[in-house]
Amino acid sequence: MRWYVRSAEAGDKASMFAVACWYRDGFGGPVDLVQTFRWYLAMLNVGSGDGIHYRRFEAVSDIDVMVDGNLAVLRYPSLIDIAVRGQEAGLLECWHLDCYRRERDGGLWRVRWSQATSIDHP
Repeated sequence: MRWYVRSAEAGDKASMFAVACWYRDGFGGPVDLVQTFRWYLAMLNVGSGDGIHYRRFEAVSDIDVMVDGNLAVLRYPSLIDIAVRGQEAGLLECWHLDCYRRERDGGLWRVRWSQATSIDHP
């Protein structure tokens, strides 16, 4: 896994995806949802080829994680700068709430719901 992490750190999107999946599944070590999420966000920053490009998507503080059985909830503030098919959107500050559910005991974690809410400063 070390070589994939190095390749991911160098910006290779396929390696980022592999590392995220390995952390998600506990391949070669314990399940680590924070690292899973870290590499998922890094992959978004590279772009996906579908006309949606996250130029910036980063948690701006610690990610709160609660796990209870087969349910995990992540909550964190983030900064997002997204371009959709060449149109500029600008920088957004948001609160995110992501819910993951394990398919079965010991199975894969899958995102079931994700919500971003804009933070407005008066």
